[in-house]
Amino acid sequence: MTMQTLAVWTHDDLHKALGETYVIPRSTLAGRLQFDSRCVQSGDIFIALKGPNKDGHDFISDVLQQGAGLVIVSENWYHQQTSPPIECLPVKDTFATYETLANYARRNFSGTVIAVTGTYGKTTTKEMLRRACQSHGPTYAVERSYNNVWGVISSLGHLPQQNQFGIFELGMNHRGEILPLTKRVRPHVALITNIGDMHIGNLGSRLTIAEEKSDIFFGLEGPAIAILNRDCPLFEMLKAAALEKGAQKILSFGQHQDSDIHLVKTDVQDGKRQACLRIDGHPYTMTLTLIGEHILHNALGVLAVLWACGGDIPCTIKALETFLPVEGRGEKIDIPWRNGPITVFDETYNAGPASMLWAIKTLAQVPLKGSGRRAVVLGDMLELGAMDIHAHQDLSKVLLENGISLVFTYGPLMKHLYDALPNTVEKYHMESLDHLCEQVPLHLLSHDVVLVKGSKGQRDYQGKMYKVIEALKHYQPQKRAG
Repeated sequence: MTMQTLAVWTHDDLHKALGETYVIPRSTLAGRLQFDSRCVQSGDIFIALKGPNKDGHDFISDVLQQGAGLVIVSENWYHQQTSPPIECLPVKDTFATYETLANYARRNFSGTVIAVTGTYGKTTTKEMLRRACQSHGPTYAVERSYNNVWGVISSLGHLPQQNQFGIFELGMNHRGEILPLTKRVRPHVALITNIGDMHIGNLGSRLTIAEEKSDIFFGLEGPAIAILNRDCPLFEMLKAAALEKGAQKILSFGQHQDSDIHLVKTDVQDGKRQACLRIDGHPYTMTLTLIGEHILHNALGVLAVLWACGGDIPCTIKALETFLPVEGRGEKIDIPWRNGPITVFDETYNAGPASMLWAIKTLAQVPLKGSGRRAVVLGDMLELGAMDIHAHQDLSKVLLENGISLVFTYGPLMKHLYDALPNTVEKYHMESLDHLCEQVPLHLLSHDVVLVKGSKGQRDYQGKMYKVIEALKHYQPQKRAG
């Protein structure tokens, strides 16, 4: 997680945001807004929210011991206490109060607000945007994948008023979820990275997914610029939706010759992704340390955003050329093995048909050393509805076409891939994550290159696919083969 400065709220800020309705203790000097008790530090303002699993009111004694300067609590809880702490500010509805504070922060932010959505690559693109915008001025970007209602409100509350850029990620898995997010964020520039099949089990079709994603444009303000992937099959539909929903200008990126950020040519040289671009009639070259073509397309979207914001193209390219992936989204990890390291690509955050395809194609482009092989450890792709069996079976062709010689599958859906693969491929299937973690290290040899990927919702004994990564890291050296 990138360390960054968060907004500090003073007594006067709170008073202006909440008005005369509440009497705020004068002892409140300055602090950050927090709803996660684990993040509270001395002077912070803790808002006790009641969620589906936990109630922030249960952690009030903890945050006070951690030094919270103010605790915003519900009136019901407050009046049930025999002797409520003097640091408490009772309100009718803590969530509504949190939203009021977030709206105040957004209303008083004078910088450029950028919002990102799409089926795949949202968080990676957001982190690339963070890097690119930081090369132009003070930047705040949402942490991790805080892209739901709670995450967006929290992020708005953390937005430093003096920053030049604020970057927000908007996510969804059901119809009607993007609109309330974009109405809160109110972006000046909105980017849709791509449209794919993830969550199609909930939304029914790729067209419906595109319609939902395009709702991001309902929140556009100011210059109201929409950024679209020109290579997306639904580009024309998205363009029409953007104009209908409030976009004043549209910029596109991709290999299509009419793209504003035009990818003229690309290939992999010396383990890096090379790209020749044309922007506003001028040629540019870019060299990314990440070789995945999907990463390159994310970078093109970032270039379009910075260009829309009046950014310097050479400066933006330089920033993107130093970008490294975040954990769970393509991070490259070299792990010592007996006669030379194995290389693991951590794609454990999530998985869908398109992102699986991109990850496997990227693996195929990684140069092998010595007798190294290409191997995959794949977990179920979830929320695909009626297409889930075929989507898993279809990966067999992708693996064969890309020279994958060792395959581990995990989960009931990935069993369909296992069955579809010919016996000429070395393959293993496990229904237990513990068993998978035991077996994968036993079959890997020095210089193997390994992709680990699966849906984040897949659980077994409270584990996820990242446990395979941990198992490889901690496998005892004396037992390592190869």
